[in-house]
Amino acid sequence: MGAATVTARLARWDGGRFIPWAEGDPRHRWQLSQLTVRRARLAGEAPGPSTSVLEAVRATMPDRGKHCVIVPLEQRDGVWLGRAVTERNQEVRLNYDTRFGLQYLAGDA
Repeated sequence: MGAATVTARLARWDGGRFIPWAEGDPRHRWQLSQLTVRRARLAGEAPGPSTSVLEAVRATMPDRGKHCVIVPLEQRDGVWLGRAVTERNQEVRLNYDTRFGLQYLAGDA
């Protein structure tokens, strides 16, 4: 039996709200913005965005964000950075790059 996994959906900050990472057909943008990761390394949203912000993001998803972890990403100095928590509830810092995918930053699980 393999390791437990979770669906992570990448949400990019556009200056006023979080939107799906992927561009294209609005009906499929959230599906195209998701990836599967090991639950041990990423299990939930990090403290930070208010509940109302996350609820607003989930409301834009066809499935209302059931059974997924939203990973908010903000661009800093040309790099897309985010945070989440592991299944042990430890904060993990992330970087997303279109060439290299999701990366856990040094010192994180």
